[in-house]
This record gives sequence, C-alpha cells and structure tokens, in this order.
Amino acid sequence: MTTTVPPTATPHPATPQRSDTEQQIDAADALKKLLADTVGLPRITWIIDSTGWRLYGYIHDRDAAAFNAYADRLGGTIRIGRAFTEGDHLVRDQRLDTTYHNVPVEIATLATVTDEEATKEAAA
Repeated sequence: MTTTVPPTATPHPATPQRSDTEQQIDAADALKKLLADTVGLPRITWIIDSTGWRLYGYIHDRDAAAFNAYADRLGGTIRIGRAFTEGDHLVRDQRLDTTYHNVPVEIATLATVTDEEATKEAAA
C-alpha cells in the first residue's frame, strides 16, 4: 500500500557534474538541518549513502507513532509492506520516501501490527 502525505516530495534531480564527496557534503548539510527541524521527534539512526545520493533513517523501536510523526513533519510517500511474523511479533515494513533540502530521504521501520490491523488484513 502506498500513501502520499502532503507536502509531496519532489524527485531528486540527477547531478552527474557533482562528485560523490560533494554529494555527501550536501547530504550531511541536509542531515544537520533535518536534525534541527525534527527536535522533539523520536531519535533514529541515520546513514549517508556512500555516493551521497540519499539519507537513510531507521526507527528501531517498532513504533508506528514515531514513523507517523516523521511522515507528518516531512511529508512524502509512505509505502507499507505486508505483515509478517518476527519472533513473537506480527510486524510490517514501513518506508517514507521524501526529499529534504534537495536530498532524497528514506525512513524505514518495522512497526508492530495491532490486533485490529491483523484482523482487518486477515479479512481482506
């Protein structure tokens, strides 16, 4: 399932004239601004792609509310995967794709599926 959350992200334009190092610096600058703009939101792990082309964020807490807080703040497109069992938990992969200061950003988490969500999915 894919959902778009306003404001929609614009695609990152290809910039072949910039070196990987320059793109990593751009991504680092964008990350610094993103951290300042998301003070108060749950902490997540950030990675800058080796080519500087993209920022990756991962929410470790399996908390859909934390994921939704970033989606609400940043906007973008949400992709929700099918539920699967991991250990004793029913979880689903959730990803937010957006652009922040001209740098593509992907935030991902495994969110615990509630009993209500599991029942709805089983009925579908």
